[in-house]
Amino acid sequence: MIEYQLKNDCGEENKQCIKAVEEQIKTCMDESDWRTYLDSDEDQKEMQRFVKKFFPCFRDANGNSYFPLNKTKNNKRMQSDAAKTRR
Repeated sequence: MIEYQLKNDCGEENKQCIKAVEEQIKTCMDESDWRTYLDSDEDQKEMQRFVKKFFPCFRDANGNSYFPLNKTKNNKRMQSDAAKTRR
């Protein structure tokens, strides 16, 4: 579910972003401690921790994040995306 949402967030035309999601998702899930988030029973603090670690983890060849947290709008959308994966 979250892989689909990330690819959707990349946009169909951004093939490099889509490829990064496919290649990096397992590593990003491990590095962000995905399991703790899933087991957190929708704890807001845990969701914020997860969002801050998981989404910026996806990077291009230059090390730039495809999903930076530098904008409030992005952060709220990412929290919404994260919440959707729990359903």
